[in-house]
Amino acid sequence: MEFKIRDKPHVFLFILILVLSTGFRLVYLDQPMKYDEAYTFNQFASRTLFYVVSDYHAPNNQIFHTIFVHLSYSLFGKDEIFVRLPSFLFGILSVLGIYFLARKLFDKNVALLSMVLLSVSQFFIGYSAEARGYTLTVFLAIMTVYFVNEALRTEKFKFWIISTVLASLSMYTIPSMLYLVFGIFVWALFIKINRLGKNQKLKKPFLFLLLSIIITILLYVPALIYTGTGWILFVMGGVYGASVGLGRFISGFPPMTANVLETFSLGLTHYAVLLIFVLLGYYFLYREKSFDRLILFLSLPITTLLIIIIQSTLPPARIFIFLLPLFYMLISKGILDAADLVVSSRKAFSKHHLERIIPLLIILAFLVQGIYANFLIEKDFSHDNEEVAKWLKANLEPGDNILVHCCEDQQILFYMGKESYYKYENLESNVSRILIVINPEHKKPVEEFVKMGFETRGATEYEMVERIGRISIYRSTKLENFVYIPGLKWISARR
Repeated sequence: MEFKIRDKPHVFLFILILVLSTGFRLVYLDQPMKYDEAYTFNQFASRTLFYVVSDYHAPNNQIFHTIFVHLSYSLFGKDEIFVRLPSFLFGILSVLGIYFLARKLFDKNVALLSMVLLSVSQFFIGYSAEARGYTLTVFLAIMTVYFVNEALRTEKFKFWIISTVLASLSMYTIPSMLYLVFGIFVWALFIKINRLGKNQKLKKPFLFLLLSIIITILLYVPALIYTGTGWILFVMGGVYGASVGLGRFISGFPPMTANVLETFSLGLTHYAVLLIFVLLGYYFLYREKSFDRLILFLSLPITTLLIIIIQSTLPPARIFIFLLPLFYMLISKGILDAADLVVSSRKAFSKHHLERIIPLLIILAFLVQGIYANFLIEKDFSHDNEEVAKWLKANLEPGDNILVHCCEDQQILFYMGKESYYKYENLESNVSRILIVINPEHKKPVEEFVKMGFETRGATEYEMVERIGRISIYRSTKLENFVYIPGLKWISARR
C-alpha cells in the first residue's frame, strides 16, 4: 500500500502517530520488573533454548515469545530493557499492522484512528513494556486476519499457507489463541458458503483449521515429551484456570465482561461510551451491506464466547487481547461514520471542509490525551526490589538463607541474578541465620509469615535490620531447631 504525494497531511499524521506510539512505550521500558515477567525470565528465558521449548510446567512460558526473550537476553545482556525488547518491538509492529489492516478493510481515516487508539491504549502500552507474549499475539492476530482476508479476496493459495503458519505461531505463543483460529475459521467458512454460487469450495477453511492445529501440536512435541500431557488438560479445562461450573459462570460473566471492556478502554474514555461506538460500527457495517466484514467482526467475539461457555471458565482480560484490534477498528468506524452523518446535511462548501477536518480533530484529540497520560503525568516507579537485591549483595554472608514473600521473590531473584550470587533451592535444616524479606502491605506479621515455611521447636526471635521503601528486612537473632515444610522455595546465598 502506497502513500500518495498529494496526501501529505495523512503521511504526516501517520509518522507522528508512529513516533508518539514509540515514545509512549519507551517511557515504561525501564520500569521495575513485575512478578509474572520476572518469573518467566527466571524460570524459562534465562535457561537454555532446549529448556525454553520443552518445559511447560507453568503457562508463563509463552514459548514462541520466550524464544525471542532468550535471544535478546543472550545477545544484549540481562537488563530490563533488553528482556522487554521483543514485547516493545511487537507492540510497535502491531500499531503498524492495525493501520494496514484497517485501511484494507475500511479507509485511510479509520486506519489512522485505529492506529491512534492502539497507540494510546494503556492496556496495550502496559504489555508493550512487559516481557510477556501478549503484544506478539496481537501482532500475529492482526497479520493472520490480514492474510486470510487476502486469501478470501484473491483465492491465492500462498495466502492460506502464510495464514496457517501465523495462526500456528500464535497458538504456540499462547494456547488460548485457539479462540482466534476458530473465529477466523468460522468467518472464512461463512464467506465461502455465501459465495458457493461462484465456484467456491469449502475445503480451504477446513485445511486452515486442521493444519494450524497439527502444526501447533508438532511445535509442542518437546513440551509433551519433557513436561508430559497434564498441562493440556489444564489449558483445555479452562484457560489458565479451572472450570468454574455453569452456575458460577452465569453469575460471573457480567462482571467479567465489564472488566474486559473497562480494561480495553484504559487510557481512552469510559467503556460505556466506547461500547456505543462499537454498536454504531456494527450498525454502519450492516447498513452498508458489507457481509464479509460484518461476519468477521461478529464471528471472532461470538466464537470466543461459545468456547468459554463450553469451558465454563472466566478468563482474565488479557486472554481476550487478540480482540483489541477489532474493538478499536469498530470504534473508529462508529466514530467517523457518526461524524459523517452530522456533517452530511451541511452546505456543499462547509461539508467538504468538515469531512476533512473532523477526522483530523478526532485523531488529534486522542493523541493529545495520550501525550498527557504518558508524558505529562509523573510516573511513580518504585525500585524497591532492586534496592533490596543490592542491600542483600552487600550484607549476605556465606550460608545465609533468605525467605522472600511470594509476591516479591521473583523480582528480587531477577535483580540478584544480575550478579549471580544466589542459588534457588529448598532450605537446609542446619542453617544458622535467616533473612526474611517481607512487604508489610500484605498485613502479615513476620512470625506468621515464617510459620508458613517451617515449624519451630524452640525460641526464634527476629529484629528488623533494614527498611527499603515498602519492604522490610528481618534477621533471625535466635534460631533453634525447626521442621521445614516442603514446597516453599528459599534463596540460599553463595558468595
